[in-house]
Amino acid sequence: GLYWLQITNAIGCKKSDSINISFKTLPNFNLGADASFCQGDSLVLSANVLGATSYLWSTGASSQNIKVFSTNTYWCAVNKEGCIYTDSINIIAKPLPIVNLGNDTSLCEGITLLLNATNANANYLWQNGNTTPTFLVNNAGQYHVQVNLNNCIVKDTINIQYIPKPKFSLGADKFICPQVALVLTPNITSPTNTAGLQYIWQNGSILPTFNVLQQGTYTLAITNNCGASTDTVLVKPGLCKVWVPNAFSPNADGLNDVFKLQGSEQITNFTMQIYNRWGNIIFETKNPLQGWAGLAKNKPQPIGTYIYKISFTNVVNNEVVVLNGTVTLIR
Repeated sequence: GLYWLQITNAIGCKKSDSINISFKTLPNFNLGADASFCQGDSLVLSANVLGATSYLWSTGASSQNIKVFSTNTYWCAVNKEGCIYTDSINIIAKPLPIVNLGNDTSLCEGITLLLNATNANANYLWQNGNTTPTFLVNNAGQYHVQVNLNNCIVKDTINIQYIPKPKFSLGADKFICPQVALVLTPNITSPTNTAGLQYIWQNGSILPTFNVLQQGTYTLAITNNCGASTDTVLVKPGLCKVWVPNAFSPNADGLNDVFKLQGSEQITNFTMQIYNRWGNIIFETKNPLQGWAGLAKNKPQPIGTYIYKISFTNVVNNEVVVLNGTVTLIR
């Protein structure tokens, strides 16, 4: 309103003055109740005042709104036509739970892995509904956990594969015929990826297959980083096709020096006779492993064609076989 004052002195002289007083409205505002949020989040504080002259925050900002990220007491002083009003708010940034299940990994079969998401006073939820702070892995798969600490939630995921030790088979016992190679190849059932497998055969060979030329017992060990497996196969003489060469050259070069029956492992009652062109017997034997070296009475016979007669019994089916034919002697 209007205020005035009149002053009178001792001799009656008077003097007066007046003044008009008006009140401005304070820039009243409210930053709200104390608040909290999870680390990594933020909160917008607003000091909106219509017609405000200026803003000054505790952070030094001069805007109407600010975004805060950390624990602190924040205040704002708002100036409206020279009238200043201040409000403050306490903000708490709650810590996040620490969750780290580790990198994706591979384990050997039979090995377990304990996944640990422990945080004090936290709640847990695993992929299968388990609510314990740890989880024991014994199978391949994807595992994930959600950890809730004071309503601050962190998730993590890990993929786990299992590598089996080698599993394979050389198969059932096998049969072999002379001068016919048998290739042993393991049937590997696991792992499906054979890269990195190491092979060692009974003779030290490290190739994935083995060429068999004679009967016997053959063993293979296959290893990887997770273990080793071994298998053995027995190779026996088989029922082989019996055949007779049509020529030979007894020149002591180690190649085809003797004329004899081939594939004779499964025969008995063997007889072989060699005739010259005049029909005379010049060689005879009952040993299927013995052949004719081109001699008659220890004398070398001339180049030419000779007649043979061979008979034997097949021990598998008791069949009596008689073979007649000619062979050429070459020197």
